[in-house]
Amino acid sequence: MKNSWIVILLLLVGLGYFSCSKMEEATKALEQDAPPKIDSLYLKQKEEANLRLAHYLALEGERYVLNISQSEAERLGVSTKCYNAILEDIATVNATLKELRRNDPKKNFRIDRS
Repeated sequence: MKNSWIVILLLLVGLGYFSCSKMEEATKALEQDAPPKIDSLYLKQKEEANLRLAHYLALEGERYVLNISQSEAERLGVSTKCYNAILEDIATVNATLKELRRNDPKKNFRIDRS
C-alpha cells in the first residue's frame, strides 16, 4: 500500500507540478537577466489538459503511457504544447520509477487497480 502511494504521489507531481512550472523563454538580452515570468494562461491550459488526458494514462509493463494521439487530444481541446509537456512529464515519472527500481529492485512500485 505504501508503494502505491509513492507511485500516486510521483504521478501527481509529474503530471501536475513539473509542467506547471514551465516559464516563457526570454527573447531579448535584457529579459534574460530578469527573473522569468510564469504564463498563467498556459498553467490553466495545462491543468485542464491534465484532467482531460488523465483517463488515457495507462500502465504497460513497468512504464506509464498516454494512450491517445496528439490529433485525438487536439479534438478534446488539448494544445500541442500541453500534449508534449504531458508526454515529457510521463517520461520523467518513468525515469524516476526506473531509478527507484534500480536502487531497490525488491520493491513493487505499481498501483493496484483491483
